[in-house]
Amino acid sequence: SDGMLLQPSEPATSIDSTFLFASFGSHGPNGQLWSTYSQIGFYRWFHVFGAEMVAEYDFTPADLGAALSGAPVDKLVAYTLPTSSLSVADMKIGPFS
Repeated sequence: SDGMLLQPSEPATSIDSTFLFASFGSHGPNGQLWSTYSQIGFYRWFHVFGAEMVAEYDFTPADLGAALSGAPVDKLVAYTLPTSSLSVADMKIGPFS
């Protein structure tokens, strides 16, 4: 190993539905939910960060928006605190206690 760290290929940005909730009070996360990705060759890793979440939010791959377009989807794994592996279909972002 050369000690290289996996770094984002683009700056993290709020997912689009964050602005829906801020504007209309529904259809988005009640808190900060950001995403970005790291790409190496044909492989793309997505990073999602949630903070100050007041309520659970049903996150789906569609929330990745344009970052997901053109990316081959092979395996999707979600990690939460405490670290556990979930089906992305069941992934929940909730408040950290």
